[in-house]
Order: sequence, then structure tokens, then C-alpha cells
Amino acid sequence: MFVKNDSKDRVESACGSARGCACEVRACVKDAVDCSCRYVKDNPWAGVGAGAVVGLVVGFLLGKK
Repeated sequence: MFVKNDSKDRVESACGSARGCACEVRACVKDAVDCSCRYVKDNPWAGVGAGAVVGLVVGFLLGKK
């Protein structure tokens, strides 16, 4: 019985830690998205160029069979 309760506590602790990490990652990603949106609004041609480069790389990788 002790092992079952101990492992249950460890699983709950791990879930709590994972939730905390997920919240931190979500906040960092949101900040990065906001920053990139601001940059693209200020420099639209840079956004077009970046999109073109990403499209070329993806097309090259998909076309290489």
C-alpha cells in the first residue's frame, strides 16, 4: 500500500511540475509571437522575404524524395 501511495504522490507531483513548465513555455511563446508580429508590422518586406525563404526550404525538402 505504501508503494502505491508513494507512486501516486510522485505522479501528481510530476503532473504539477509539467503544468508549471507548460505555463512558462506558453508565456515565452506568446511573447515571441507578439514580438515577431510587431516586427513584421513594422517591416512588412522582411516578413515577405522570411516567408519566401521558409517556403523555398520546405519545397526543397519535400521535393527531395
